[in-house]
Amino acid sequence: MSSLKKYDPPVSQDALDLVKKAKAVLVIGSGFGGILKSVASVMDKGSLIVAVERDDFDAPAFLNAKASLKETCRQLCLLGARVELFLGDSHAQKLVQAVEGYAPYDFVFINGDDKDVENYAPMAYIMGRIKDSGIGIIYRE
Repeated sequence: MSSLKKYDPPVSQDALDLVKKAKAVLVIGSGFGGILKSVASVMDKGSLIVAVERDDFDAPAFLNAKASLKETCRQLCLLGARVELFLGDSHAQKLVQAVEGYAPYDFVFINGDDKDVENYAPMAYIMGRIKDSGIGIIYRE
């Protein structure tokens, strides 16, 4: 099961401490929703979580990643979070603009490439770059 960390890397306590007071968080590369659960666990009810994941998520088919992510989002809504899920190419201008419609974000987690950093980091005050081992580098503006 440790191989699932590739899809849902752990979120450090330092990163969660930064997210605690956030009212809006963006997650690029949402995986199965583990990062969303971690973030929601420290945010106030009614806070906004915007999640972006590729429609062709590269997890093995038997894991049913898209259904798992959708179910996670549904459960978080039932617990009081405001969740917006976008499935598609994170580089597509239409998707970037849709996500930007919810900005500014207090924090953005980016589990993606440099183009994702270029597109989404300016929408947030703080950025965490996700690596396979967890949150790597946190930038403050």
